[in-house]
Amino acid sequence: DWSSDVCSSDLRDQNTFNSVISVTVRGDGVECQASGTLFGKGMPRLVMVDRYPTDAFMDGFLLIFTHQDIPGVIGYVGNILAKENVNIAQMVVGRKVEDVGGRAIGVLNLDSEASQSALNQVLGYPGIDSVRMVRLPAHDELPDWLT
Repeated sequence: DWSSDVCSSDLRDQNTFNSVISVTVRGDGVECQASGTLFGKGMPRLVMVDRYPTDAFMDGFLLIFTHQDIPGVIGYVGNILAKENVNIAQMVVGRKVEDVGGRAIGVLNLDSEASQSALNQVLGYPGIDSVRMVRLPAHDELPDWLT
């Protein structure tokens, strides 16, 4: 089930972006909202996930996880990926300004896909609530629905 979300109007009202597209995906009792924008030509960016601000490239492999904003989380995730020889190409941690020490989201652009074993290990760390591997077309590829 895809629908537009109030998140896009929130971003426009704040004069953050001139144009934003937002979706809400629902399934198996879970709902996720995501918003993106386009910087320049061909530079799509993920700018919000479930009310967490981000600035992540929207191509290739994305590892997205929600967590408690505490020291050690990012290092732990990086070590798990390093053990699997998965390189982090780009990384952003998003939180609301008032949520220091509260909830946050990590979005990692990876050079290759992380295994289910790595995802399970990431999820096993205290303070990490959820982890998802997202596969998007590579930077120079069009999505299937545009070809």
